[in-house]
Amino acid sequence: MLSDRSNAFGCLLGALAGLGSARQYLAEQAAYDLWQAEHREHLPIVRLQFA
Repeated sequence: MLSDRSNAFGCLLGALAGLGSARQYLAEQAAYDLWQAEHREHLPIVRLQFA
């Protein structure tokens, strides 16, 4: 019975570790996307002319 509990606890710790690495991956991906958006060439904004 003790081995079942420790195995379940080990699975829980493994799942939590996976969540931490997923959060880290998403944070790095968001930072990279933001960097790309800041460093690419943007088209000039043209004022609309109403007749």
